Amino acid sequence: MLTIRLKRTGRINQPFFRVVVAEKSRSVAGKYIETVGSFNPRNKQKSLILHTERIAYWVAQGAKTSPTVHNMFVDAGVVKGGKIKATRAHKEAKEESGASKPVAKKEGATQKA
Repeated sequence: MLTIRLKRTGRINQPFFRVVVAEKSRSVAGKYIETVGSFNPRNKQKSLILHTERIAYWVAQGAKTSPTVHNMFVDAGVVKGGKIKATRAHKEAKEESGASKPVAKKEGATQKA
């Protein structure tokens, strides 16, 4: 299955992202099929360069977008529709992992000082 996602490049504390088409099972830093855009979050304009023809081609071939890339495409007008939630809250992550909940204290117990 193909996915369109971000690949981080650039130096430490100077991120730069490429929008790439890659196999979903591949490592984020691994090989990719094609670069279809770039994103520089450090610019004042937050420059986003997209090759819309190639994006449309890959989507027609069945490639899915990551949530962050999907939201970027919605902002740029490449994809129609609403944004989707791209991150999970810390509280939700704990509940899904099955973390134990705090144990309530017994009413009749007294604490020793």
